[in-house]
Amino acid sequence: MKVIAFNCSPNRDQGTTAMLLSPFVEGMKKAGAEVETQYLSDLNIEPCRGCTDSIQFIPDGECKIMDDMQGLYRKLKDSDIWVFGSPNYLNNVTSCLKNLLDRMEPLFESHYDVNVEDKTVTKRVNTGKNGKIVLLSTCGLWGIEHFNLMVEQMRYVADMFGRELCKPVLRPHAGIMNILSKLDKNPSDIFEACETACYELITGGDFQDETLDVIKRELVSEDSFIKELSNMVG
Repeated sequence: MKVIAFNCSPNRDQGTTAMLLSPFVEGMKKAGAEVETQYLSDLNIEPCRGCTDSIQFIPDGECKIMDDMQGLYRKLKDSDIWVFGSPNYLNNVTSCLKNLLDRMEPLFESHYDVNVEDKTVTKRVNTGKNGKIVLLSTCGLWGIEHFNLMVEQMRYVADMFGRELCKPVLRPHAGIMNILSKLDKNPSDIFEACETACYELITGGDFQDETLDVIKRELVSEDSFIKELSNMVG
């Protein structure tokens, strides 16, 4: 099984996204998957120019823009699982991930079949899912509700590319993990759960709710979280 994982954080290996994505990737490797990690901050990916806005557009995996996306199209086609690791910015994905998704449009599964000669358009029959998509995200804010928009967006992404969206891997108030680590209270159970989740994904097709609950468990109460913020600005 082939997996391509994207670190979509501008902080690369120094951010909270990497704190979860790294054990996640290692877990998939231990489960027998072939995993390649791409750092979007290292890639030259220009903005989409909207070439596919015509109904006559036929997705063929090609793009007119010659940049680093050309090396990713084949990797994406060949991968059974796409993993998007993104911090939560304004309750949504990072700009570099949004740009990547825009540029992936040549791979999307059209909802319609267009016959140019007959000038007919017919709705395409769903032939099943072609792979899986995983959203792994961290957020500096306390509540899990801040991920709602991201998860909803990924549902549309999965539909566009004819893939199955796995249960999201979410970590609210992720910055607390850094604080706990500095206090020798490393939340190792969260990192271990990331590896366990990968085994569940590779062998069972999705994550167990109990494992995801560990990853997103409450590290501090909301009152303590607010107090810590007050100390930082005070």
